[in-house]
Amino acid sequence: MWSAKSKKIERLDFILAGAQKSGTTALHYFLSRHPDITMGDQQEIHFFDNDAMFVSEVDYEQLHKHYPRLAAKAIAGDCTPSYMYYEPAADLEIQPAD
Repeated sequence: MWSAKSKKIERLDFILAGAQKSGTTALHYFLSRHPDITMGDQQEIHFFDNDAMFVSEVDYEQLHKHYPRLAAKAIAGDCTPSYMYYEPAADLEIQPAD
């Protein structure tokens, strides 16, 4: 059972994009070991570079299902280096937190 202080992820707090052999695997590893950071259930989720996700209204539950419930103070991130090279990913509008 989840405590009252846990929350379901509603958005990512950060995204790591990079290049091959630039250290993203090491960065993912170290961030995922931090008790207040979750990096999801796999290193490269490939949500924002998947054209099929953006054909119609975006179902962000397909992204959020990769993340466990978080402690109230925890943050969530995605490490998919290929976002650096996928031009449409840079055009996505980031919604500010409420």
